[in-house]
Amino acid sequence: MIKYVFGLLILSNLCSCVEKGVQVQKATPTHPKLVIVPFLWSDLHFPLENLQTGDLVLRHSEGFSSDIFKGASKKEKLYSHAGIALRNSDGSVEVYHMLGGVENPSFNLKKDSVQAFVSPTFAKSFAIYHYDLASSERSAVDSLVRYYYKSNLQFDMDFDLNSDKKMYCSEFVYKVILFATHRKDYIHLSLENGKNFVGIDDLYLNIHSTLLIKKNYEKNH
Repeated sequence: MIKYVFGLLILSNLCSCVEKGVQVQKATPTHPKLVIVPFLWSDLHFPLENLQTGDLVLRHSEGFSSDIFKGASKKEKLYSHAGIALRNSDGSVEVYHMLGGVENPSFNLKKDSVQAFVSPTFAKSFAIYHYDLASSERSAVDSLVRYYYKSNLQFDMDFDLNSDKKMYCSEFVYKVILFATHRKDYIHLSLENGKNFVGIDDLYLNIHSTLLIKKNYEKNH
């Protein structure tokens, strides 16, 4: 089995870095032409109104790097990417997520409509979980996420949980929820080689999350 740290090192190189001598720089590759898969939210038979600010949105995408992230989970290896849903005043819902590489060469905190985030154009499967947050905690989530977005929070290529200056995707969700709840035990961390990290499965395999919808496009159900 590929070890978590080794996998992340591979992922770092695949996502965004080019080595030139001893200097490592961010690459600026051209985004490959996307194959747009027809998709309507109504086909999910899940009312958009059921989504709330602070809900967890997960997906598993195509590609080797996605498989590495999925494999880093300790208990359930289903998803490779995570984001936080925010509901806007006009009723639309957007997912904020940390991403690098060709899909997001700026490495800044990214936002997409929830329809785009879970679309089969980008996802092989997805799930949405509801956290049991109080109204005040959801407001705190909204405020912090929007602050990070305006501040251009960067994706963390070092995967350093001890720093808040940059964050990887599951770390971003974890720290936003930690800020909103002030509870370190709300989401339990995983441990690898004596170091804590936030596995994708840590975000939803806990008593505070409830599954709202789960979809695997490959199995067509």
